[in-house]
Amino acid sequence: MWVDEPSMAWVYLVLGGGQTTKMTEENAKRLSTKEVAELAGVHRNTIMRWLEKGWIHEPDRDWRGWRAWTSDEAISVKAFKERIVPAPHKQQQQLPLG
Repeated sequence: MWVDEPSMAWVYLVLGGGQTTKMTEENAKRLSTKEVAELAGVHRNTIMRWLEKGWIHEPDRDWRGWRAWTSDEAISVKAFKERIVPAPHKQQQQLPLG
């Protein structure tokens, strides 16, 4: 539950699918693997596989040992995904031969 305090700076992060999440500016400095996956438009397991293969940079860990991604790292992951996964092409409708 969020309590708006006038002294707090809020950041709105746009996730995949147009969803937004509201967080304090301090917490916005680091993202979870799930949030990075949503931003890139892939499943969390895909991010984990890319990390295992060494295709993307391993982020620092927080005090719990969880991956804590910076916004620059998240943007880098999204750019990587866009390089390896081509945009879907519209199929041309085939006209019946008559």
